[in-house]
Amino acid sequence: EYKKKRSKDANAFFWEFCGKLAAKTRIPKEKIYRDLIKEIGDNHETVCVQNKAVDKLISGWSRNGLGWVAETVPSKIGGCTNVLLYYGSSTYTTEQMSRLIDLLLQECEQQDIDTTPLRELSLFEEHNPTK
Repeated sequence: EYKKKRSKDANAFFWEFCGKLAAKTRIPKEKIYRDLIKEIGDNHETVCVQNKAVDKLISGWSRNGLGWVAETVPSKIGGCTNVLLYYGSSTYTTEQMSRLIDLLLQECEQQDIDTTPLRELSLFEEHNPTK
């Protein structure tokens, strides 16, 4: 299945505004990014792993990049843990990146950061499907 990829402009603006939010909140931009990754939906797999293999899986997964987040939740199967494996934004479609940007916009607006340039890019991409 073909997935339309996000634009380089969207990525650049995302990181610019992540930096603005980080400066305002004193939360590292990498943490902001990783927290938002977990909120967009439709970007993770859940695997049930033997407890002894959890750390190795998480370590290996995170080597894919900054946004490749893993977190654990209890499993009903004895001796196992469920691991949620979130894909980094480098794999996102335009729609997934749009959701990530929308979440960032909300966070910025709560901190009174002017989001006009990012909103304009978001609207442009919505109305120009060839981008």
